[in-house]
Amino acid sequence: MEEKSKSISGKDAQQNPSTDVLKLISKKYCPRFGQTAVEMGFISEARLKEALWCQIEEELAGHGHRLLGAVLFDKEWMTSDQIEKVMTAMLKKIRAEEGEPEEG
Repeated sequence: MEEKSKSISGKDAQQNPSTDVLKLISKKYCPRFGQTAVEMGFISEARLKEALWCQIEEELAGHGHRLLGAVLFDKEWMTSDQIEKVMTAMLKKIRAEEGEPEEG
């Protein structure tokens, strides 16, 4: 499981251009990820708060910003399938807010 999270949070990821895209998405939509995960019943509010606290502590310690989904995955509080479902729900919500037609 550590290898999966390294692709998101490791030093190599910081040099990967796709990480820049993830960071841009994260900055715009990160608050929605946790809220959506709670609304979908994948995590409790208490676990969300703990994951956010972990995210903040890591950043303050100089380890850089790690996506909330990566934190939740590493703590084994969410599966990759659940994270994908949250991301899909967020994308649908964003498209609806922007007035874009849904695909599929």
